[in-house]
Amino acid sequence: VDVSEAQQVDEGKFFIEEKKDIESQVKVSIREYTVQKGDTLWKIAQKELGSGHRWKYLYEINKDVIKDPNKLKAGKKIIIPVE
Repeated sequence: VDVSEAQQVDEGKFFIEEKKDIESQVKVSIREYTVQKGDTLWKIAQKELGSGHRWKYLYEINKDVIKDPNKLKAGKKIIIPVE
């Protein structure tokens, strides 16, 4: 803490602004889903998450496994968050 930046707010009381980056892990239950022939991220999101519009969310979570979001490979395992 850099005391030279302290601002006196009252007699004997000083205010120091300090910025910290705080990271924490959010615990979410997940389950594996095996991609079936003919599956699309839209279909999986609609079936598993209730809305096909969430396909991008599934892609972001699984982009290390999914090379091309438009061509899913049957048999690949992806992670689906349980909400």
